[in-house]
Amino acid sequence: MSDTNDANTASILERCKNEVIRLHVFFEEWFTGKISNTDDDLERSCSSFMHANFHFINPGGATDSLSSLMEKLRHAHGAYSSTKFIIEIKNVECLFVGTDDTYLVKYEEWQKSGDDYSNVTARVSTVLFQADGEEKLKWVNVHETWLPDLGPK
Repeated sequence: MSDTNDANTASILERCKNEVIRLHVFFEEWFTGKISNTDDDLERSCSSFMHANFHFINPGGATDSLSSLMEKLRHAHGAYSSTKFIIEIKNVECLFVGTDDTYLVKYEEWQKSGDDYSNVTARVSTVLFQADGEEKLKWVNVHETWLPDLGPK
């Protein structure tokens, strides 16, 4: 691979990593109730970044469309408002760069909750992004799998 391709791949990885972190910061703020439960906040920070044909496969294997996932998010607002809750993103990798501005990315999502953050779950996720011009990446598909021994107890 040439230096130009290496630099381009590094730039794509950084762009994808920033988007993964941005969305999960939103989730953390949404689930803790730090941002308001409004359609505007949900649209601006989440659904406007999703592809019209978005699908989510959760670690248990159930599939959600964009509309069903947004409905679940609405009901989960503030679910962790009475306890500590954080999301950490680790080990972001770009697995594939398509010729049509699509990127397949893998990352780990670690959720910690409880007064001492002792409740820990972690999953490995893959996301297919579609570039929407220079400004925005659209989430097309997400598939999550529990990391060994780190699913719900």
